[in-house]
Amino acid sequence: MIGDDYLAAHARNALQARGLAQSIASELDQRPNRTPEEQARSPRVVVLVDDYDIVGAGGTDPLGPLLPYLPSARDLGLHLIITRPVAGASRAMYDRVLQVTRDTGGSLLLMSGERAEGQIAPRIYPERFPPGRGRFVRRGDRPHIVQVALPPAVQGLDG
Repeated sequence: MIGDDYLAAHARNALQARGLAQSIASELDQRPNRTPEEQARSPRVVVLVDDYDIVGAGGTDPLGPLLPYLPSARDLGLHLIITRPVAGASRAMYDRVLQVTRDTGGSLLLMSGERAEGQIAPRIYPERFPPGRGRFVRRGDRPHIVQVALPPAVQGLDG
């Protein structure tokens, strides 16, 4: 859960997500014109998309307005976090947003999945892991195993 102090907006469907992406793109349009001091004071923009397979279904391309900003995301203070099931991920990697994210150096955390899904990144295939364990892949680094944990206050929310 994200606290209200940090949540600027929430989209419940692809149309709302596209509207939010257009709004964020308008904000990002202004950032290159700012002085370095103004840039430093600009808040980071973190876009968290849960279940991208659902949000992006039907060819709606909800994050399309952000595509031009992804190559300079670091300079603009833009952070994009996309989650989706491992099932179907090898096909999903052809999505424009995921391609640009990968091509511009985005990292990948591949959690447990079936190897039969195919190659997700160069020489990276899903594999079975215990809960919370996955393979972290960052360009220029060797992939390595990581363990994700929930803080005690969050444990038990899903079950």
